[in-house]
Amino acid sequence: MLGAFRRRKQLIGARGKSLFVELNQFVFKTGKDVLLATFEQLKQTGITGLILNKGILKEFYAHLSLDWKIIVQLSAASKHGLPYYNRTLICTVAEALRLGADAVSVQLILGNDLEDKMLQDLSLVVDDAHQLGIPVLVDLRPQGGQIVNEFDRGLLDYCLGMGVEWGADLIAINIGKKDTASNFMANCPVPLLVKFSHKNLDYCYNFIQKNAPDQWEGICLTDVLLEQDSWSEDLAKLKSKLERRRG
Repeated sequence: MLGAFRRRKQLIGARGKSLFVELNQFVFKTGKDVLLATFEQLKQTGITGLILNKGILKEFYAHLSLDWKIIVQLSAASKHGLPYYNRTLICTVAEALRLGADAVSVQLILGNDLEDKMLQDLSLVVDDAHQLGIPVLVDLRPQGGQIVNEFDRGLLDYCLGMGVEWGADLIAINIGKKDTASNFMANCPVPLLVKFSHKNLDYCYNFIQKNAPDQWEGICLTDVLLEQDSWSEDLAKLKSKLERRRG
């Protein structure tokens, strides 16, 4: 179990705030050649690491920087699956370790009729990971029939609190277009990655500027950003800002 805390500290890093990029179904969107070129460009940006599915790590491990921390996403769903908020485990902690993962991630979608299944999955992953000394990132998202506004401040605070109580070592949560931390975000007991899914970084820059560095541990960006021509320069600029914001 103590190994999970040591590896978590390594994920957070010593040089400024951490910066992760999540590649979700990216090879489907781009193809092999663009993906390889993307890896080469990412090496110039100073990112902390990647969050990706096991197949990408298996096939392209030789093209990933050894300086990157790799978090393997254990949860998955296709864009055609119903209901849209369902997530199923497609990778085990042991398999992720064999592929070279530094941590694992589980997507937990709250507020729907499949919540109990995903909570059972999370409990098994946390137990397996901690036996092997591996930290678990829980990617929290409220979606489903019981959710009216998934970016409601009170709802996000509740989800964060539950993530802590259910054993997350790190938490990632998407705050939408908000640029200030909520009360619980500012006092979250486990390291918090604030997630942004926008084609530009304006909301991210505003968040960094307006919130004290001790209220959050890093940034997680989805691959939506990579649809811009200037994304590599934007990432390098963001990483520079994060290094100056170390708490």
